[in-house]
Amino acid sequence: KSSLDRIMTGPDRGKRELFRTLKHQLEMHSRLSVQVLYPAVKSHSKATDFHDRYQWVHEELDKVLDLLDSLSINHKDWAPSFLAMRAKVLNHINDQETHLSQALRALLSPKELEELGKIMELRKKFDLLHS
Repeated sequence: KSSLDRIMTGPDRGKRELFRTLKHQLEMHSRLSVQVLYPAVKSHSKATDFHDRYQWVHEELDKVLDLLDSLSINHKDWAPSFLAMRAKVLNHINDQETHLSQALRALLSPKELEELGKIMELRKKFDLLHS
């Protein structure tokens, strides 16, 4: 959240770099979620619309991030688009912290959760090394 706030309140000079760092972090989160987390959950018969619901959020976020990256920070559409993206990200974070975490604990055993966490951590390290 602090990165989202600093981009809007900070000086124009550093906004592009802050945004690109945030974009990289959000893209990494999306890749981990879409390629590791959601498929693991989708394999459980109790996971009804779970995968599609969250995958859609990441697809929309990727589109907005690409739009923002293509615009100048001073473009008239940049700030409103960023604020809309910020609201979606904060909503997604809240949803993940409440509904997603509860759903994961209901669907996966503690051992499965631990294994999934290890896989995601390794994947994150791999992405950081190769970015």
